[in-house]
Amino acid sequence: HLSDAVVGTDNEFRITLWNDGSEAIYGWKQEEVLGRNTREILTTIYPSAETERDAIETLNKVGIWRGEVMQRRRNGELIHIMSSVNLL
Repeated sequence: HLSDAVVGTDNEFRITLWNDGSEAIYGWKQEEVLGRNTREILTTIYPSAETERDAIETLNKVGIWRGEVMQRRRNGELIHIMSSVNLL
């Protein structure tokens, strides 16, 4: 049992994997999110516009980005997240 959220997507950012940790942290059930775009489910707020640009640039260059962001739970609550994004 993994308590961290693990979210998998396709190249269009449609959710293909949503584990029990994701359900516990974000408040959405797997059957509610599979096939939906992450932008509909996970509002991500970067500390600054520069951080967001750097994250996208790093992800495109090296295929991985790690950093802190804020995301919104289903109930609207903002939470701090240590995020790791990998391109496969």
